[in-house]
Amino acid sequence: MKLSKLIQGLDAKILAGTPDTEITSVCCDSRKAAAGSLFIAVGGTALDGRSFVGDALGRGAVAAVETGREGLAALADRFFGHPSRALKLVGITGTNGKTTTVTLLYNLF
Repeated sequence: MKLSKLIQGLDAKILAGTPDTEITSVCCDSRKAAAGSLFIAVGGTALDGRSFVGDALGRGAVAAVETGREGLAALADRFFGHPSRALKLVGITGTNGKTTTVTLLYNLF
């Protein structure tokens, strides 16, 4: 998938690579960067992901972008083909019977 398609419409800044760069995997941990991967630099309170761009590129990443946590989630969702759209989600609340209800639903689905 092209980098331009991954970041289209998102608040993401390209730090390394070009919009035409082909991406084969995504990561936000520079130690997990591999050939063809996109490194997503996310700022944090203790560490700034931008400080690890060089390490990620050294490990084979072909591009790096800077974005926030919401951008990270959107990029991963887009890269993996929107897997959350196929999830069945059920919320169970209340005081009594939650475990029983969860067990019954688990066995049904």
